[in-house]
Amino acid sequence: MNEIRVQVTEGKLVGVVVDGYNIRYFAFRGIPYAKPPVGELRFKVPVPAEPWSGERDASKYGNIAVQVELVTHKVIGNEDCLYLNVYTTKIESSKKRPVMVWIRGGGFIIGSGDTAWYGPDYIVQKDVILITLNYRLGVLGFLNLNNKVAAGNQGLKDVILALKWIQKNILKFGGDPGNVTIFGESAGGAITHCLALSPLAKGLFHKVIAQSGVISNPWAFHEWTDHGFRLAKKLGKTTSDPKVAYEFLKTIDAKILTENSHWPICTEAERLSFTFCFTPSLDTKSPNPVFPKHLKEYISHGVQVPFLLGFTRNEGIFILRSDFFGDISKEDLRKVNADFKKAILSNVLSELPKIGITVEELKSLYFGKEEISEETLINYMYFLGDEYFVRDIMNVCELQKSSGGYKSTYLYHFDYESDTSLMKKVQRFGLPVDFLISFSLSTYFFSIFIMSIKSTSTKELKVQVNEGKLIGIDVDGYNVRYLAFRGIPYAKPPVGELRFKDPVPPEPWSGYRDASKYGNMAIQMDLNRHIIIGDEDCLYLNVYTTKIELSKKRPVMVWIHGGGYSLGSGDATIYGPDYIVQKDVILVTLNYRLGVLGFLNLNDEVATGNQGLKDVVLALKWVQKNILKFGGDPENVTIYGQSAGAAITHCLALSPLAKGLFHKVISQSGVISNPWAFNEWSDVGFRLAKKLGKETSDPKVAYEFLKTRAARTLTMNSQRSIFTEAERLSFTVSLFTPTLDTKSLNPFFPEHPREYISRGIQMPFILGFNRNEGIFLLKGIFFGDISKKHLGKVNTDFKKAILSNTLSRLSEMGITVEELKALYFKGKAISEETWTNFSDFLGDQFFVRDIMEVCEMQKSSGGYNSTYLYHFDYDSKTILKTMLNIEVKGVCHGEDLAFLFYPEAAKMLNLSLPEPGSENYRITNYFTQMWTDFAKTGNPTPTTNLWLPMSGPKNEDYNYLNINLNLQMKTFRKENVRWNWENCKKRSNILAT
Repeated sequence: MNEIRVQVTEGKLVGVVVDGYNIRYFAFRGIPYAKPPVGELRFKVPVPAEPWSGERDASKYGNIAVQVELVTHKVIGNEDCLYLNVYTTKIESSKKRPVMVWIRGGGFIIGSGDTAWYGPDYIVQKDVILITLNYRLGVLGFLNLNNKVAAGNQGLKDVILALKWIQKNILKFGGDPGNVTIFGESAGGAITHCLALSPLAKGLFHKVIAQSGVISNPWAFHEWTDHGFRLAKKLGKTTSDPKVAYEFLKTIDAKILTENSHWPICTEAERLSFTFCFTPSLDTKSPNPVFPKHLKEYISHGVQVPFLLGFTRNEGIFILRSDFFGDISKEDLRKVNADFKKAILSNVLSELPKIGITVEELKSLYFGKEEISEETLINYMYFLGDEYFVRDIMNVCELQKSSGGYKSTYLYHFDYESDTSLMKKVQRFGLPVDFLISFSLSTYFFSIFIMSIKSTSTKELKVQVNEGKLIGIDVDGYNVRYLAFRGIPYAKPPVGELRFKDPVPPEPWSGYRDASKYGNMAIQMDLNRHIIIGDEDCLYLNVYTTKIELSKKRPVMVWIHGGGYSLGSGDATIYGPDYIVQKDVILVTLNYRLGVLGFLNLNDEVATGNQGLKDVVLALKWVQKNILKFGGDPENVTIYGQSAGAAITHCLALSPLAKGLFHKVISQSGVISNPWAFNEWSDVGFRLAKKLGKETSDPKVAYEFLKTRAARTLTMNSQRSIFTEAERLSFTVSLFTPTLDTKSLNPFFPEHPREYISRGIQMPFILGFNRNEGIFLLKGIFFGDISKKHLGKVNTDFKKAILSNTLSRLSEMGITVEELKALYFKGKAISEETWTNFSDFLGDQFFVRDIMEVCEMQKSSGGYNSTYLYHFDYDSKTILKTMLNIEVKGVCHGEDLAFLFYPEAAKMLNLSLPEPGSENYRITNYFTQMWTDFAKTGNPTPTTNLWLPMSGPKNEDYNYLNINLNLQMKTFRKENVRWNWENCKKRSNILAT
């Protein structure tokens, strides 16, 4: 990037030149428009920024405001947050250009003005200057104690000061201070509307756009509330004296204020009606108020500048289905059905008597005589959309008519529904929706990252496959430019009569198929939000390559994602291709059916199980038929996966159904013989039918019943709600797993997997594990941090900590439960003090022990010459630890993924990616080089031969590569390792490697 300099009132800025989406523009980021509002300036009116000497780096964004991040539920950001950003395609002093100032939404509690959401690329192509900004949020931006010490609207005054900065400085960027438009969405729309009314902002802008929000919306403005005093009480100071509350709150850490300032102080009525606690308010106690008079008076006078406002078709979806509030529960529906008053915001309740409408009449208007339930959610959505947004937007329109502003007021209704809407993309990430509903007109300028395209060119790439023509895209990725063909169907949608059945190849299509967007992910539970996402129509794959050369066939690597057979997808949220494709291979990623839809086995030909495995087999057949068209070599295909994905790669290498579809195998932290990975058969399908209302032992009856249930209902009820206590305490990952499917006409396992494992894998094979696999089970959102109660139960009865498949193995080995417990805890109680011991046990039970048994079988079956074992030993802060909220040290299950794939979600979580020369970059290069060398040659280190095969059957030593900052070959003997349970009676001291 080149540098560009501009002199503003406070000093000199050094911006950057950015190659964006179809545009090159100048960016000046992180410009301070106010002093940091900290210390004595907390809760106060903002003060203009101090000048600086020398040049200020304007290539990086300033801090975002303190807020609760909706994925990890952690507090992020900084009180020092009052920064803005200027974007323009050119700086011409001779021609003044229109200026647009974006004020983002987020319910006054989340969001920022940076390009995580609001990339300038679309807007600046239209010959305008764009400015985005941060303002204080939540209690720090809107505390009103009804006293001059804290009079409220600090966040609004931040925006006003930013607009004053623009008036003083925008000319230096070639902008016209006499032609400024403010625009915003949701809470940002409400702010633009109130700025257009307030005398404090007069003359600072000249046109207004309010998208899906006005200041009179019932959530957007309160005359005054007691939330500030409630917060003080929550934090330990009960008082009704505003000065006492102010002095107390001023001393509390900003993060503590923020994490306690919303749901923790809401009443049940506020929670059920989706209320925000800290919002714009009547600030007449301020010496310089935003609203010297009541807001209603200003609204009645109208906005007397050109004004665009409107709403989207289904505003209420956001409230019922999103990260922001979480999916509404049956219990909440029951409560608001019994007392509809609880569903109504306080501002609306006070308005109803004035218009002569009762609560029951309002309920009847939307629900008639029906109850509020899951069956009438669409009615509830209409009510909430109207209550929250539409009604007051239209009231403002009425007042614009009566006040004379109608001639320059423009109303819109956004009615276009798209598969690429930000809401649907955000659900892939499990990330915040930033109060963006469906997506209003804001869609025109969201960042390329969120649209999952990342600075792509307009160059279309056409490839003819067996089923038809594909149009892919050219992607400017992380240190690489590559071609992406996304969302390619490899099977018919497995819906209707195809539910629970083997996959069927897709139908051909006519014309060109858009392959720029990912296909639906499989239906699954989102662990962050506890809602169901995805779709039954999910059998899609993605192909990535840096070039298509038909004259040179290139190695192909097929990635099979993990997730306990119950979650995950093959898209770039976690599994971005950027690192791998730099190594001159073609990468294929895919989705397969998950949970009950992918693994229902009723021990009968109607539902024989392993549908998800057969999906992957069909995808591999598609690769064999079509990969040559992308320049790939169908005779050099490597399958690789991690955790459940590794178990799948292992069992594909064993199954006769997949024979000849690939040539090398990598299994990272998983094999099909892991005790969670395979069950001969279980009754879970019948348990699920019973849970949903059909108690039967007849497989055909259960099948017909389950076939008629909504996929969402099946998925919601197929996990923990049907677990036994033993399954829950032993960390059972999923009840629906690969199984023995001998009742199938075309079984995946005609014999038991043990038979196949004993014969070994007779092709090049990498397998291994991470140093601290068990941390994942004890710390993080997958299972939740383990409780003292849980520890107490397994301490009293250790059998409860052991998976059922492991218990049966112990009996075969003649090992008692108490002997196994002694091996790990050596007489100590299982408690928080010995959780690392518990982590070691779980890591060995879940992963390491069976991985090593597979190694033994490889030695005895003759596969040892091409079997490579690794141990991953490098500890760092990875995206997986961040997303799963794992804060303890150790090399956790799944951490290797961060060094194989470029995770697009890393940007949203503000995680740094490996920079050339860094330690993380070295580890990334180790993994990608060895994995791709293995894919090319069958040897992971063909140049140096550093990584040796395991060793022969007569050698007691096991060779393995220890992967850390320095690669090192090491050995261990089975008799010395902790996971060799067979010898636990003979040994009093176990060496843990």
